Amino acid sequence: MSLSKEEIKNQIEFYFSDSNYRIDTFLKTTCALDDGYIPISTICKFKNLSTNKVDEEQVKEACKDSKVVEIKDNKIKKIITPEYQEYLKINPEENIV
Repeated sequence: MSLSKEEIKNQIEFYFSDSNYRIDTFLKTTCALDDGYIPISTICKFKNLSTNKVDEEQVKEACKDSKVVEIKDNKIKKIITPEYQEYLKINPEENIV
C-alpha cells in the first residue's frame, strides 16, 4: 500500500502539530540540534511512513505548501504558531526549539 500526497502531508502535519510536537520528546530533541530542523530522511523512518516506503522527494512534494512545516533542502522544520508560542510562555521548560 502506498500513501497519497495528501495522506503523506496529513501524517507529517500530525507529527509537527502543536498537540503532538509538545509531547514528542524525540522529535523536539532532534530538531533542537539543528535550529529546529530534522532531516527528512529521519522522518521517513517513522513507522507509518517507512511501512509505506515514503521517500524524501514524496515528503518534499507533499509538504511544499504546508502551513505546519517548512522544507529547506533535505530538512523539515515545524512552523511555530502563535498558539504554540503561548504554550511555550506558559511552559518555558518545553522551549527546546
